[in-house]
Amino acid sequence: ALEQSVDKMIQEALEDVNVEPYAKIQLESVDWDPLVIKIKVPTKPVIELGDYREIRLEAETAEVTEDDVEEALKNMQEETASWSPVERPTQVDDLVSMSVVERDGDEVLAQHESIEHELAPPKEDEENNYPDLTTPLLGLSAGDEKTFTLAYPEDFGDERYAGKDITFEVEILSVKEKEVEPLDDEFAKSVSDFETLEELRSNVEKNIGEQRQRQKDTELGQKALGQIIEGAQLEWPLAFETEKVDQEIDRYEREIEKYGLTMDNLLQTQDKTKEEFVEETRKGIIEQLKRTFALGKLRELEKLDVSESEILVQAKLIADMSGKGDEVWRDILASDTRQSMIANDLLIDKIIHRLAAIAKGEDPAIDAEPELSKTTDEDEA
Repeated sequence: ALEQSVDKMIQEALEDVNVEPYAKIQLESVDWDPLVIKIKVPTKPVIELGDYREIRLEAETAEVTEDDVEEALKNMQEETASWSPVERPTQVDDLVSMSVVERDGDEVLAQHESIEHELAPPKEDEENNYPDLTTPLLGLSAGDEKTFTLAYPEDFGDERYAGKDITFEVEILSVKEKEVEPLDDEFAKSVSDFETLEELRSNVEKNIGEQRQRQKDTELGQKALGQIIEGAQLEWPLAFETEKVDQEIDRYEREIEKYGLTMDNLLQTQDKTKEEFVEETRKGIIEQLKRTFALGKLRELEKLDVSESEILVQAKLIADMSGKGDEVWRDILASDTRQSMIANDLLIDKIIHRLAAIAKGEDPAIDAEPELSKTTDEDEA
């Protein structure tokens, strides 16, 4: 009888005292004579950010050099370059078409009747996990054949190649050289809406400056958020925190199961106890919750949100950059979850840049009635 009526009794009691649970209610005790049910109700978090609008931080101004502009223009040249067949031996930056057989001893690992490879110079200042295929191909002409061996590193991604000397048998089918347009007014017209190279150059400089300044403002806003969290009063129910910890551990266990592992196996390899792992997870959750609640309160106080049009503009940008424009665009439009994720990212970006403006002393105005979007407080993490 108690089980059948307890939910209704608890709901009526919560309404009487105007309390809304923020996490799962815990049953403390039941006394039978008279009948008294004692419950513990997790309540809404306490979030006090202090006078965050008084924060001031030193702001950096983005700089753009002539070399930055020249490099950007050179990249534009490369993107619009074409390939023309040549009858000469290969050189660095050429594009070769070749047939290839790759062998580990007598075993054929791969065979290509025709594959293209650009003879780009190896970058000495970057880690390269792939053997140098350019050098052995230099000086060859169409019709030439060559056999050579390349040593693959132990940590190479494909275990068939890792730590082995692989033999390549190649025949050069064709050689092409890159042709780039000269940097002049005609180039500017072909790659932009500008009539002159000088106009294009100025626009490139402006765009680089804005992009770098936005990055610096992001860093400044993140620093300001850190200071706000450090000085804030942030309290939430332990039951809510524990729920989040349990959810994260469950998610992690499901993830490692995909690789045939169990939590016990993983803890043994890391020489950790379950209690240590739970405590580490709790620390991470606590940091997430601090950030989540602070961002949510800042959104409320600054009256920030994103509009449907902003979400659609960002979705279109994501679709265009993916290389699968229409397909990705349709997927986003059909998914409320993906739109909510985009909205959440946009909202956090707005909050961070609002904090940057505050930290620089710009005293940005607070909108009276922001347009609501698909985000929720739980999204902000």
